[in-house]
Amino acid sequence: MNRLGYQLLRLKRVKDAIAILTQNTVDFPEAFNTWDSLAEAYMIDGDKQSAIKYYKKSLELNSGNTNAVQKLKELGAAN
Repeated sequence: MNRLGYQLLRLKRVKDAIAILTQNTVDFPEAFNTWDSLAEAYMIDGDKQSAIKYYKKSLELNSGNTNAVQKLKELGAAN
């Protein structure tokens, strides 16, 4: 599902990607990468608040997620 979400992002179908990636978090709520991917989609969509929320969720599940740490810095959010 993650791969499909990223394919949709590449096609500029961001809302569709968000829908797919949201479902992925429902199906795999303990997988940090699903939340990281959803956060990225929201960041691309310009929804900074949701991106921060989901990068923090990803980091909560995996404190070693350096991508989430970097993206939170880029978004001006404290992790």
